[in-house]
Amino acid sequence: MRIAREARRFNILACGRRFGKTTFGVDRLIPPALVGYPVAWFAPTYKLLLEVWREAVKYLQPVIARKDTQQRRIELITGDGRPRAQVQARRHRRGRDVRAP
Repeated sequence: MRIAREARRFNILACGRRFGKTTFGVDRLIPPALVGYPVAWFAPTYKLLLEVWREAVKYLQPVIARKDTQQRRIELITGDGRPRAQVQARRHRRGRDVRAP
């Protein structure tokens, strides 16, 4: 996809409804998580957050070590079989650094 290929640190896109922004974002979130980096998704509303959470759980189901539905946190099994990577869905960012795709 051209958008992913030409991505830089800061990007601006003009995308309408049903463009695939959420799917694209989840696709950018999963690869770093699978190699052990902590990643997070931030959303302005709970409704938008929940949509991404469900999609991430669906795609990551085979490699989920632990899942906390209250905190919207997933720990993944990485290469050595131990829980390592964390995927978080949060409304506000506090503290912890996460890897940007």
